Amino acid sequence: MMAFIDDATNRAWGHFYAYEGVWPEMDVLEGYVGRFGLPQSLYLDRHSTYKTTREATTEELLRGQEA
Repeated sequence: MMAFIDDATNRAWGHFYAYEGVWPEMDVLEGYVGRFGLPQSLYLDRHSTYKTTREATTEELLRGQEA
């Protein structure tokens, strides 16, 4: 289940997908935005869908960035 829950109104929007990944996330976000408009902010869990699991490159490390 990929879902959005509005903290202010408790309005929920979501869909079931075969896996949790970038494409299902973008699909459910598109549905939410199309129905309710752009949210002011998003709070994400710590699932690897929202961050890279690869090691930072040398160039990223020299710029002070994480992967």
